[in-house]
Amino acid sequence: MRTEPILPDAEKAIRIEATTPDLDAWVSANAGSGKTTILRNRVIRLLLDGVPPDRILCLTFTKAAAAEMQGRIFAELARWVQLDDATLTREIGALSVLHPEGFTTRPQRLALARTLFARAIEAPGGLKIQTIHAFAERVLHLFPLESGVPLDFTVLGEPDAIAMRLQARQEAIDAAITEPSSPLGKAFSEILAACGTDAFAKALDGAIKELSGLAMRDAAPPDAHHREAAYRQALGVPVGETAAHIEADFEAGALSAAMLADLAGQIIANRKCTDAQRKFAGEINAVADLMARSAPWKTAYLDLFLTDKGEVTKKAFFAKPVSDANPDLLVIEAEAKAHVAEHLERTRRFGAFTRSLALLIFAEFVLDRFVAAKRAQNALDFDDLIAALRRLLLSGQSGWIMLKLDAAIDHVLIDEAQDTTREMWDIVRGLTDEFFAGEGKTDGGKTDGGKTKRARTIFVVGDEKQSIFSFQGADPAVFEESRLYFAERSLQPKNIRTPVALNSSFRSSDDILGAVDSVFARAERAEGLTASGTPPKHVAARQRFPGLVEIWPPERPQAAGDEGETSVRPKDASVLLAERIADEIAGWLSDGAHHLADGRRIEPGDIVILVRQRNRFFSAMLRALKMRKIPVAGADRLKLQAEIAIRDLLVIAEAVLLKSDDLALATALKSPLFGISESALEPLARNRAGSLWDAVQAAEDPGLRTIADRLQALHRAARTHSPLAFFAALLIEPAPGMPDLSGRQAILTRLGPDAADPLDAFLTEAQEFSLTTPGSVLLFVLAQRERETEIKRDLEQGGNRVRVMTVHGAKGLEGRIVFLGDTIDKPDRGKEKPAFLLSNATMPLLLWAGTKAGEPALMRNERQSQRRKLLAEYRRLLYVGMTRAADRLYVGGYAGKLTKKELETGQPKPPPDDPMEYSWYHLMEAGFSTMPGMVQMTGKAADGTIRRLVSAVPPAAPAHDKAPASRAGTALPEWLTRPAPRPDQPQPPLRPSKPGSRVVMPERADLESGETTESVFARRRGILLHQLYEYLPSVASEAQREAGLALLARFAPELGRDAAETLLAPVLKVLSSDSMARIFGPNSRAEVAVAGNITLADGKSRLVSARIDRLVVDHATIEIIDLKTGQPRPAAADAVITRQMALYRTVLRAIYPTRAIACSVLWTETGVLDPIPATVLDATFAVITSG
Repeated sequence: MRTEPILPDAEKAIRIEATTPDLDAWVSANAGSGKTTILRNRVIRLLLDGVPPDRILCLTFTKAAAAEMQGRIFAELARWVQLDDATLTREIGALSVLHPEGFTTRPQRLALARTLFARAIEAPGGLKIQTIHAFAERVLHLFPLESGVPLDFTVLGEPDAIAMRLQARQEAIDAAITEPSSPLGKAFSEILAACGTDAFAKALDGAIKELSGLAMRDAAPPDAHHREAAYRQALGVPVGETAAHIEADFEAGALSAAMLADLAGQIIANRKCTDAQRKFAGEINAVADLMARSAPWKTAYLDLFLTDKGEVTKKAFFAKPVSDANPDLLVIEAEAKAHVAEHLERTRRFGAFTRSLALLIFAEFVLDRFVAAKRAQNALDFDDLIAALRRLLLSGQSGWIMLKLDAAIDHVLIDEAQDTTREMWDIVRGLTDEFFAGEGKTDGGKTDGGKTKRARTIFVVGDEKQSIFSFQGADPAVFEESRLYFAERSLQPKNIRTPVALNSSFRSSDDILGAVDSVFARAERAEGLTASGTPPKHVAARQRFPGLVEIWPPERPQAAGDEGETSVRPKDASVLLAERIADEIAGWLSDGAHHLADGRRIEPGDIVILVRQRNRFFSAMLRALKMRKIPVAGADRLKLQAEIAIRDLLVIAEAVLLKSDDLALATALKSPLFGISESALEPLARNRAGSLWDAVQAAEDPGLRTIADRLQALHRAARTHSPLAFFAALLIEPAPGMPDLSGRQAILTRLGPDAADPLDAFLTEAQEFSLTTPGSVLLFVLAQRERETEIKRDLEQGGNRVRVMTVHGAKGLEGRIVFLGDTIDKPDRGKEKPAFLLSNATMPLLLWAGTKAGEPALMRNERQSQRRKLLAEYRRLLYVGMTRAADRLYVGGYAGKLTKKELETGQPKPPPDDPMEYSWYHLMEAGFSTMPGMVQMTGKAADGTIRRLVSAVPPAAPAHDKAPASRAGTALPEWLTRPAPRPDQPQPPLRPSKPGSRVVMPERADLESGETTESVFARRRGILLHQLYEYLPSVASEAQREAGLALLARFAPELGRDAAETLLAPVLKVLSSDSMARIFGPNSRAEVAVAGNITLADGKSRLVSARIDRLVVDHATIEIIDLKTGQPRPAAADAVITRQMALYRTVLRAIYPTRAIACSVLWTETGVLDPIPATVLDATFAVITSG
């Protein structure tokens, strides 16, 4: 049974010293050593020392970390409010002395301690515990003019930034194609000649990222006047060098046809000439023949000297007897190879020169468009926030700015400092420079000339072993540079020069920590883990804590025909490992296995499976767990637009927007919402005369009729609804294929609960889209197809489900049982930067050669240096993964395609010669092999031996859960089993303009069921007249004719000029009439939407929803005018008209109870206003309410 944590007095003492309020400190915190606790204690001690809350700034790496730290501080301070004096005294003493039992303090200090919670809550802006991006946004909003940002800027989310960059890229491509002879057009041609479109996109993205990083540091490549010279100097390309010169020099120095023929002859003349040598001699002769015939020979000539990788071969041309007999042949061979090598290097240098300049020109154009697009929207992205704040603080205004903030900042605390980028460190320096100069800092706040100066401090917590975010700009070398910088600047540098080391882990057992130390015990395996290269040392704070470490033999791909299953497709090794892990977990859960440390039953939420990246093993692992009915939390990050549920929603929208898209409709019909099977879909798709849409609409099957009607409704909705309304209705209303379920429920039933988060995020995107863009479903669908939204899911609270996640995502989390499965793959060379900055150049130079094979020696050396940095981070990632485990660590792996030697010998490939190239599996295998207590578990694995670390601490006895209290004899209340009463179904609202039905806007060329072409035209004409009467009264009379024609051209472009004039003439006549001035004057309003309730004879209320064509309101009267475009007739005798007007009048009476309300019909054909007597309206309303 494990004990409570026990820290040695020595470590307690350094922790207490590190939190001393007036001392600078740099804390190096091992994984699980309680860094959040030490940060909390530092803040609380500052508050106890009388520091106002708003003078403390704590910067964290993530919002979650900021929330957690703030929550811990508030929870501790809130707890203090309720403690008695003796207990509170001990709590305060524990923060500052080793043995708080005899600690005493003043009553005033106890009183202060009890007020800290309220002070922290009530401080202006609260405790400043926030991410550096949030802090930057706040400061920039306070100082927009000084920082040069828009006054009302908004922060651009990553998906919007990506979409904006893609648009800028497309604009650049369009400009290059339009003007091919321009510098941009030539650059684009050079790029496309060097690579394909995919490689171009990757190179451009990489170039933009590098240039954006330079911009954040106010740096840039050489300007247009100096860049060519800079690139020539760096790459060794002399002025005047051209591809033609390089080719000419190569041809001049190549072996002649005669010499080649002679060499071939000497090879064949050897009595012991092998078949391979004869073949080579034939190839030489073939080149000689091409030269003699003046045919193209260069490619064949180079093939004689180059390997498959494009490098000059080291293999000798001549057998030893031949070269011994004629030593000059070796000289000829060496010179020819050197000539080829020189030619390749010159070609690569020149290619890198031209392509680097081309990519730079194109990337700068895209970046300029991207910056302009952000400026047009008054938007800043996250990089802009950091860059603007950095410039502001390094401009020499930091002291003045600090004074202008809510309060001057006296204490800066940095969490997760190893993940802080160089630009962020510049911001920290700008914030703290005044701490170490002039009036800003004295030794411990002592007096100077009789004046007390306040202490100002910096406190940094980090662990370079956990620096794993290089793709976001983090660099452990910068972390170390920053430590040395502050050690030099601080007036109390003791705890910065020698960082405070927190070695004790509150998380992991001694066995787990011993395994970690063993893996990195040797210098060659610890390289890259820390700046000093010193192997790490961990101590378990909990005693009597048994642990377990197992390393399994790697899974190997099944060969075809294994185990006699020749008809079954062989399983991938990643699938085999996923199934093995899932079987292990399923066995624990079904057998009721217990934890070693406390005997508690193993639960799914105790288990974490870590991967390096979301690859095929990641997907196989989720699938294997689900197939065994093991609760699993799903992926920690999701690409929204790649989720099946979202793809289904988008394709449904595409299908109903474009009826002729048969593929979209077929895909939509197979989605969970429609649920049509392949067998049901095939008869519709085969042998049809028209589109699939027509086939569905013509189907006679009742189920298909329901689907056809729903498709028609969706078609209308997609043309009139906002994106949010369209997709929300799709999810809320019954699914056509599952009428008993809503659309959302149908999706979750088919795809599982993990689809809920993407659906919610998708609706949020639809809502946000309508706020910034015209709310068109079509525009939204098009935007989604170009968008890349990533959902980050918090798996810290897994809901008692197995968590499968990347090591990056698991940073800061822990699991009692951890599996490392993705341990054999190393960083993929194919994912290395295609374009990068030359590190040792006097000015920033962006280099790109098109392909790696085309890179000159300079670039290859730079790439190798970057490779070692990548492998160093790969090791740090392993450290993070191993230290997530508390009780048990299981190590597995899977091999990729087996080499020929592996197939022949049945043995795995040995580790590489360079230890830096070791995989995780090789590192752990080597480290575990030296651990005492590691034993072989023979017979456990069918394909190898499992090695297990047997703990010296015996496991705890199984804990027995208490049986639930008996509820026998407790009678259930009757209402609990009684079905809930079914609520009355609300009746649809009354719509006065069309009783009993909804008015549907006809399309220009579509006929509603049962309508004639003439009736559709009449309805269309009526709609156009209503639109003219709605818009033209607000236009000056002299401009009404042109405005009317423009409106008709927009709303009905199919009308000719004469037809438009004919339609417009009576409208203009009515509007110009003096008798109509009141109706269309300033006191009138058009298309007024009203809604209200009327009471029926049975006492029930009925909703009325209406839109009044024209409403005239003055101080005493209300007049309702309904426009009628049909043949004039007495309005009072028309039952439909009187019913409509009676309902209008009743609703308005509730709004204007003291005013007289009159109703009239304006017949637009004649311009006659036809009043309806009040007595007729009263009688009509009586009929309506009587039922």
